Amino acid sequence: MRRLLAVTAILVATIATSAVADSRDRGANWHNANRSWHNNYYRADWGHPVAVIVPPTVNWQTNYAWGVGRNRVTPIHFQFGRAYVDPVTGTVTNPAPVWPYDTSMMGSYYVRGPW
Repeated sequence: MRRLLAVTAILVATIATSAVADSRDRGANWHNANRSWHNNYYRADWGHPVAVIVPPTVNWQTNYAWGVGRNRVTPIHFQFGRAYVDPVTGTVTNPAPVWPYDTSMMGSYYVRGPW
């Protein structure tokens, strides 16, 4: 009886832990399925957007911009794992501006590393 109770407790704890992990990554999973991992700019020296791989535990990034109050903290939704989208398939990107006014225009984008 005690063994059955212990196994049941372990099973319930495992299911609860996986449910918490799934609910925590629900937004990231939606963004991975429906959005591109980069903005509309690419690195001029590389010719395509560059993924800056960060540890998988990183959740937030700081974007700096010119002007008062333009700096912001945004979530890092995307996790490394999908292949780079071929530009021939219709991905439209522009070169980084000569004078970018925001760090999101640099062509380098944070992507969380694989677990």
